[in-house]
Formats: sequence, structure tokens, C-alpha cells
Amino acid sequence: MQKEDYYSSLGSSARDWVDLQQAEVNRSLKVWAACSILAILSPMLAFLLVDTSTNLPQWFQRSGTLLLVFSLLAEIKAQVVRKSIFVVDANRLYCHLHIESKNKKWMPFVQYFTYFLVAVGTLITGYGDIIFNKICNM
Repeated sequence: MQKEDYYSSLGSSARDWVDLQQAEVNRSLKVWAACSILAILSPMLAFLLVDTSTNLPQWFQRSGTLLLVFSLLAEIKAQVVRKSIFVVDANRLYCHLHIESKNKKWMPFVQYFTYFLVAVGTLITGYGDIIFNKICNM
């Protein structure tokens, strides 16, 4: 059976379920994208809150925590998407196969990009002051 035939082989109640699942996947991906964008922008946006008495390297290090928080929120949404896509219920095998065939091509990107953001956030949180000083002293 072709990938395109999964949806056409479903009954109306199964199609309704697939449409609801796909809508949930789309909502979760939008939240994932928003959290990922906030994670990327958080170190830059943190400098908008700096006052003159703040140590800039330490402030950059603290911004890593924001990056980490938004990255972990993005990872939670990525888990929701993975759970919705892959087959977990044998009774709805063709439903899951349709959703998986429609969405699985970009799931590795979602997964690895989120892991990358978590790693960068952890690195900045731990060593951001050193990294900031090295970059500024070049």
C-alpha cells in the first residue's frame, strides 16, 4: 500500500481522528518553533535588560539559563510530536502510518536541533563568562 493510500483507506471516524491528531501535531510544532526562537534570541534579548552596574560576562552566563529553559520547553513539545506521530495503538495502525508518513521527514531535525539548543544553553550557563571574555578580548 502506498503512503498516499493510507488516508483514502480510512473510514470517516478514523479520518476525523487523524485530522485531530494532525492538528495536535501542528499546534505542538508551532509551540516548539516559538520556544526554539525564544531560546535562540534569549542571550541577545537578555542584554536589553542589562543595567550599568551589571557584570556583562556574568549576565551572558545567566542568559544561558533562559536559553536552557526555552530549549527544554521545546524538547517537551518535540516529545509530544514524536508521541503523536509514531505508532502506539495497533487498532489505529493506518491512522498512525498516515501521520508518520506525513511528518517523519523533518522529525530528526526537530529532535537534534532541540538537543543542540540544550547543549549550547548548558555550555553558556556553565562557561558563559569565560566564553564572553575570550570573545571580547580577541
